[in-house]
Amino acid sequence: MKNSNFIKKGRAVFVLFLFAAILSALIFRFGWLQIVEGEELKSAAFSQQTRNTFISPRRGDIYDRNGKELAVSIPYYTISVCPENIYKLREDTGLIASKLSEILKVDENEILKKLKNTASQYQLIKRKVDKDTSEGLKSWIKDKKIQGIYIDEEPKRFYPAGNLAAHVIGFTDFENNGITGIEKMMDKYLKGKPGKILSEVDADGQGVMPNDEKVIDVKDGSNVVLSIDEVIQNITDNALTEAIKQYKAVNGGTAIVMDPRTGEILAMVSKPDYDPNKPNAAPVGADPKKWKGSEKNEGEFLWNYIWKNKTLADTYEPGSTFKTITSAIGIEEGLVNPDSTVNDFTFRVTKNSPKIDCHIPNRHGVETFRLGLYRSCNPVFAKLSQDIGIDRFYGYLKAFGFYDKTGIELPEEMSGIFQPKPAKLDLAVASFGQRFTITPLQLITAYSAIANGGKLLKPHIVKEITDQDGNIIERNEPEVVRNVVSKQTCDTLKDLLLGIVNDPNGTGGNAYVKGYAVAGKTGTAETTKTTNRLGLPDIAANAKIAWTTPIDYKNTERYVASFAGMAPVDNPVLCVLVVLDYPNIVEHTGGIVAAPAVAKIIDETLDYLGVDRKYTERDKKLIPKEFTVPDVTNMDIEKAADELGKCKLGFFKENGGDNKNLKVVSQYPKPGTILRENSYVTLYMYKTEKPITVKVPDLSNKTVLEATKALNDVGLNIRVNGDGTAISQSVLTDKEMQKGSEIEVNFKSNVQIED
Repeated sequence: MKNSNFIKKGRAVFVLFLFAAILSALIFRFGWLQIVEGEELKSAAFSQQTRNTFISPRRGDIYDRNGKELAVSIPYYTISVCPENIYKLREDTGLIASKLSEILKVDENEILKKLKNTASQYQLIKRKVDKDTSEGLKSWIKDKKIQGIYIDEEPKRFYPAGNLAAHVIGFTDFENNGITGIEKMMDKYLKGKPGKILSEVDADGQGVMPNDEKVIDVKDGSNVVLSIDEVIQNITDNALTEAIKQYKAVNGGTAIVMDPRTGEILAMVSKPDYDPNKPNAAPVGADPKKWKGSEKNEGEFLWNYIWKNKTLADTYEPGSTFKTITSAIGIEEGLVNPDSTVNDFTFRVTKNSPKIDCHIPNRHGVETFRLGLYRSCNPVFAKLSQDIGIDRFYGYLKAFGFYDKTGIELPEEMSGIFQPKPAKLDLAVASFGQRFTITPLQLITAYSAIANGGKLLKPHIVKEITDQDGNIIERNEPEVVRNVVSKQTCDTLKDLLLGIVNDPNGTGGNAYVKGYAVAGKTGTAETTKTTNRLGLPDIAANAKIAWTTPIDYKNTERYVASFAGMAPVDNPVLCVLVVLDYPNIVEHTGGIVAAPAVAKIIDETLDYLGVDRKYTERDKKLIPKEFTVPDVTNMDIEKAADELGKCKLGFFKENGGDNKNLKVVSQYPKPGTILRENSYVTLYMYKTEKPITVKVPDLSNKTVLEATKALNDVGLNIRVNGDGTAISQSVLTDKEMQKGSEIEVNFKSNVQIED
């Protein structure tokens, strides 16, 4: 009996301990789930019981300073499916695959393969579907009451201006992330924050309370307003493109227009460029038939040579444009003035160091510092640099900002590269811009400091940031980094730079603009490293990229030609820099190839900005009078000649073989056309349906008088741009033109002084 009770008590104790152990295990597990895995399980349960629909934010737009759209987002759509739901709801996968293939132009077998992946809740079918296509798909889904197909709006980036300002604006990837340019640098402002729609679902993933959804609002991106002016950008782009083509610049070039009063960039051009709407397309020069756009070597080539903004991501030797900086230091330190006596005699830093000569050694002899700068004599500046000294010289270079990045709102900016411990020879050659490198942006910023009276301004390319309603969130104001030289020094230097353009001894005559006083400096730098002498076609060949047009190199060396200028000199509103990389012609100097482009940019930009022209006596002599061609039809030849004579116009008489016709039947150019004085009008004394044409002569290297005579001799008129000798003509040689047509001819100055 006692033994039986003991057994019963033992069992009770065992059960009690077992129950306690199980309870303890449950409590422990419950605690573990609540405390250790609580958040993870909570998140998993939430995900299982809810469905998130993400709402993509609208990426902010990019505008020029006047509100012109440069980058916008247009609605496109992403089509996806939930195979798990389609399977559970027993939808007809064959029908769905067939219809999606028909509407979206996607391979039907690929779609069917994705639909059969029934364990998946998401399969992408197609991205970047336009609105019309998506509306057609929506209509079919609604009509057939199909579930499990999703259409999500996904804005696509579009660049209305194409290549214009491509390096400034940049582009985005498929996820709307900024990759280059402003798109990358201002991505945090442009991108916005996505919204969500949260809704409860059952075990089959279907909504259970459709009217009880929680919405987290989307926050669209902010807009970025640039300091760029689209009109000025276009003017600058056209001028640089024309110069690259005319002077066969193998590696393209750069151009920057800056307002020296504010530090705002009005235009920034880097060539070669690309269309940000299709950045992976074959660049100009590459063989489009062999270009795939997805190969590693192609991607590296695009990154390093096409997408790179060379105005700030590449450094170059500035050459003689840097003599302006050396001059500023010498004048500020009282070591030299415009009338100081200098000479261009051969100079050596030490007895055994290399000779430093002018283009033609000892050509000018003793001269004033003014003439030394006009003529761009290297020995003058090498000697001045020794008086300045290493510490002072490089101290000023740091003050001008050449050792630092400017801080502009663009990615991948470089700073100047100098010898870490410069010696006297380094100092001597640096005085005329050799054996160190800076960026074009650094140089134009330094020139702007001279233009505005000595204040180094931080360059800006972002003017302001606004919300979707146009309210200003942030605005960039002019920011003075430091004062580098005095206003008196700047005024003296601007007068010297004006002479470089206006004086017959100056190297910058081709930058002359009628009505606007242009001051500036030419520059021509020769690269030293063999690798730097390579042209873009050679680089492409090394990268195993097919190039369509091989280059016939005229020079064995690679030169970088440039011109930096400002206007109007008495109160500069523009600083302009043009750099041509590897001009493939014999006359490759900055004064020949870059100065005309700067003149064109200044002329058209100041005219666009409404800056009044102030004509000098020289200007007035160069401006030809223009007249409106009168209507002389039905007049006899004597009266027609008299009417044309009143307008200082001559005529060519065409009888058609019948000298009996006494009255003018038709004329060319037609009445109302504007012609310059001493031009000719062709008078037809007979009825003709086919006007007389003549071949355009070759005007290369002819003077204005010679070109005028050559054209007049065949019955054509001339429109003269510039002076000196002809460098280009608007109509190609031997092309047939109607007699009386006007041919535009560009002339360059006869200055042959090396920079």
